[in-house]
Amino acid sequence: MRRTFIYSVLLAIAVIALLIAGCAPAAPAQKPTTAPTQAPATTPPPAAKPVELKLSTGQTATDIMYTGCLEPLAKSLDATGKFKTSIYSGGALGGPTEQWEMVRTGVIDISVSLQAYYAGIFPLTSVMELPLLGITSAQQGSRVLMELYQKFPEFKNEYKDVKVLSLATYDPNQMQMVKKLVKVKEDLNGMKIRGTGEVQANIIRLLGGSPVTMPAPEIYTSLERGVLDGTFFSITGQFTFKFSEVIKYITVANLFVGPFFLVMNKDKWNSLPPDLQAIIDNLTGMKMSVDGVGKFWDSQSQRGWDLAKQKGVTFYKLPPEELARWRDSVNPIYNDWISKMEAKNLPGRAVYEEALKLAKQ
Repeated sequence: MRRTFIYSVLLAIAVIALLIAGCAPAAPAQKPTTAPTQAPATTPPPAAKPVELKLSTGQTATDIMYTGCLEPLAKSLDATGKFKTSIYSGGALGGPTEQWEMVRTGVIDISVSLQAYYAGIFPLTSVMELPLLGITSAQQGSRVLMELYQKFPEFKNEYKDVKVLSLATYDPNQMQMVKKLVKVKEDLNGMKIRGTGEVQANIIRLLGGSPVTMPAPEIYTSLERGVLDGTFFSITGQFTFKFSEVIKYITVANLFVGPFFLVMNKDKWNSLPPDLQAIIDNLTGMKMSVDGVGKFWDSQSQRGWDLAKQKGVTFYKLPPEELARWRDSVNPIYNDWISKMEAKNLPGRAVYEEALKLAKQ
């Protein structure tokens, strides 16, 4: 009886527990998990198009100003991926005497040419054409020219309409003769010598020769036919104009050098963002003038000396005492140049004396 009672109580408790469980609120349904939403793929912005630059020269594609100056710059600019250059040579866009005006006005972006082609525009720069300054290489001449440009505001003013990338010089001209070795200035008496411009004509005249002006491509034939007895010229003429076939004697006097410019249109320069201007600045300037253009020109000069030796050309280096006589003879050229500069309110004497000082360093 008692056991039946206990079973009845336990059964009641179980029923009550089930009833309570049935009345409890159901557990909330679990939300299905979803994969995180991915951001839509973005298309990278298009790369900036390279800046197109037109480079020009009136010289041929075999000229050292092309192969040692314009072409290396173009290749360096293209290699950055920021520029796309096109080079026009041999007067394709304009002749040698048109380059300055073309780059100044924006017909072309960058040009290399000789200051001597543009009378009256570069008066102080013409100091580099004065005779016997003591410059013995293109590297040295290029350094002297760039330091003069950097020091004198009046010198910089000659290039105010453009952005100067490089100013450099070719190697010194030597006395190259067909039939006679020149050892003293009297050996030049009556000799027909080719030179260009007023200064060179005066050098020849003051040394006793008879100046003849003609374009460089005509020199070879004139030497061959006796129209000329000799010529002032860079030793590179031994291969660029084949002088090694007609020249028999070279008097080493380091007579003078000649300047040339590599410049950029100012508006084009100003249109470039600072990062692109920095690229160009890092490729040009003094480094390019001396270690780039000047060094390359001197390497070509050595090629000329080697060819002349191979052809049996006779060399004679003027001794210091004879060089001093030549310098005394051309002294009026210095005084005349200084007077002309000072008549234009330009610091001719200061520039001339600084050129001499720099050439000795």
